[in-house]
Amino acid sequence: MATYEGGDPDDWDVMRHNQNNVQSGNNAGWIALRDLVNQSSGTYVQTQAGYDAVKQVLDVENLCDYMIMNLFTGFSYDWPGSNWYSADDRATPGAKWKMYSWDAEHSLKDVNQNSTGFSTNGSPARLYHRLRQNEEFKVLFGDRVHRSFFNGGPLYVNPQSPAWDPQNPQNNRPAALYAQLANEIEDGIIMESARWGDAFVTSGPPYTLDNFWMVERDRILNQYFPQRAGIVLNQFRNIDLYPNVDAPVFSQHGGTVPAGFTLTASGPAGGTIWYTLDGSDPRLQGGAVSGAAQTWIGPVTLIQSTTVKARTLVGNDWSALNEAPFLVEGISVNELLAKNVNGIVD
Repeated sequence: MATYEGGDPDDWDVMRHNQNNVQSGNNAGWIALRDLVNQSSGTYVQTQAGYDAVKQVLDVENLCDYMIMNLFTGFSYDWPGSNWYSADDRATPGAKWKMYSWDAEHSLKDVNQNSTGFSTNGSPARLYHRLRQNEEFKVLFGDRVHRSFFNGGPLYVNPQSPAWDPQNPQNNRPAALYAQLANEIEDGIIMESARWGDAFVTSGPPYTLDNFWMVERDRILNQYFPQRAGIVLNQFRNIDLYPNVDAPVFSQHGGTVPAGFTLTASGPAGGTIWYTLDGSDPRLQGGAVSGAAQTWIGPVTLIQSTTVKARTLVGNDWSALNEAPFLVEGISVNELLAKNVNGIVD
């Protein structure tokens, strides 16, 4: 932990499998976090005060990403009752508990696997289970889902072209990532087969690259990944962890653009797109519109590097946050004047 995250090795509390399996340090902080989310049968963290208390000691964004990854891959059987790590640097101010994936071989099996209801006490899944009763955590979780499932994120699958095509890897990002890793170890599989291929076979052929490894690899690439993203997104929607209101779509999702670039956005019918250019969220805690937010009523001109953040509001329902960083290339004063952007630039 110190090698990857920093700090002194003696200051790390590291848990594995369950709340009593201490790998380093002690479990006092982890037990305190467990008790906090379980306080008053879990109703305390439904309040803003309870959620704020949790955020003081738990990296909630990390928890969201950890759970999204495990729920997407359909991790089950020996998780979350075991096969996880959590760690915290108790001596560094501001350090918080984080979750780490470990030994997740029981995954990528049933394309319809639904693990969203898992809640083993003392595990990361219990933290998630309790916190998903809090409205602000649900908003955050939906935002993290959007980052992963849309705009080329690591779990993005193009609904118009979901099939795995090595010539167009951008259409199925999880398959592309998996294929890259599979290709890296393929030669090693031959040697592993020679060593272990018949170790547990009492009849029939041994496990080999051709008759087992490639068959399973191709099932995951061609059957699992093309369907899984849509299935899991609906699982999240069904338990209110991803909004039914569609997020805005930018005409270009970030990148380097010339000064004066005009960005457009589209959203669902009947909705209002609210956006900011100062890095803040258009939605305030509790659901009100931020005073820094503007209504997207036409193309937005970008004259300096910024992160555009936008949400769709339909009635009282917000979409997930869509955000994209833009790097605006340099521009001279004369060019600014020529572009007639008075009122946009101080």
